[in-house]
Amino acid sequence: MSMTKPTSEQVTHLEPATNAVMRTSMAKMGDFVTVKDFGAIGNDSANDTAAVQAAIDFAIANKKPLYIPAGVYRIHQSLSWNGPLVMIGPGRTGTSSGTPGIAVFRAVAPMRAILQGAQTWPSGVNNTSHIAGISLIGMTNAQYGIETVTNHTIIRDLQIATCSTAGIRIGGICNTLTDIAVRYSGTGFEVFPVCGQTVMTNCKAMLNGNIGIHLQGGGGGRLSFAGQGRGEQDDAGQGTARIGGQCRA
Repeated sequence: MSMTKPTSEQVTHLEPATNAVMRTSMAKMGDFVTVKDFGAIGNDSANDTAAVQAAIDFAIANKKPLYIPAGVYRIHQSLSWNGPLVMIGPGRTGTSSGTPGIAVFRAVAPMRAILQGAQTWPSGVNNTSHIAGISLIGMTNAQYGIETVTNHTIIRDLQIATCSTAGIRIGGICNTLTDIAVRYSGTGFEVFPVCGQTVMTNCKAMLNGNIGIHLQGGGGGRLSFAGQGRGEQDDAGQGTARIGGQCRA
């Protein structure tokens, strides 16, 4: 006798917790998307560029969180970030080379930025985004780990290494950078133009070739530092922050 397989609308899911509510598997799976849904492999061998880009585009268009499972995703050109995006990985615990338990985007061909947002002001296309829990390894192929102009965006819990120009280049209003470590890059952080308050908490720039934090001229905004974050010293033992234009720290 043949048996009909149940569909995701018929299979239910119940979390093993007090007050949990039973839901269909279809509803559960619709809470977020992952890059694996679009064919990404994450084995540090496959070209995952198209799959990761498709996942980003879908997440932005459908206003869904995007999860990046642990793995090393080889990226051959900049990933375009053109709208409000929530992208979350498992965290940055591990080494810059990518150990199990972290999600790594590794640049394996020349590109401007691994995660490339808007470059001009005013733009606003990346407003209210939240990027967290991933590692960006430039391999000196990428100029930047992240480059964008955005407002009210949170970037946290990132590990960035070996970007030729800077780990992060960000401009806009009321952005927050938290628990970010940049190593072995040109400069740690470039903040421009500061037209509102940018808050950096527990951010570290270490063993970079130029300076830790470069605050570029803008509209007279404010850069705030908090927590145990620190800059670095260059080979000559010089200071770690450079400020230019009409801005203040």
